[in-house]
Amino acid sequence: MNTGTYIRLRRKERGLSLRSLADQAEMSAAYLSAIERNKMLPPSVRLLTKIARVLGINPDSLIIMAGKLPPDVEVLIKRFPFEICDIIRYVGGLTSDERAHLINDIIENKNAV
Repeated sequence: MNTGTYIRLRRKERGLSLRSLADQAEMSAAYLSAIERNKMLPPSVRLLTKIARVLGINPDSLIIMAGKLPPDVEVLIKRFPFEICDIIRYVGGLTSDERAHLINDIIENKNAV
């Protein structure tokens, strides 16, 4: 599913009009309509974050769906490019249960430090 279609689906699920979402996200209704109809490229990360917050969804998921990276993740990738690539490749070979356990282990170890 593309970004515009997903935004429209989530907006309707929340019972928001196009104008209401546009107003709350501080954008024009015409621009939001064009995004939802996939007539425009996905908006900036800043605007995607505003839309996600109004829709009550994780901004990262909407940003990534739009083919972009959350700013903090982009900084980390640039800072540790080789390590991040290795981690992504390793995690990509895990099952969803293994990924969940790994994440829990990382969080528990971080909190223990």
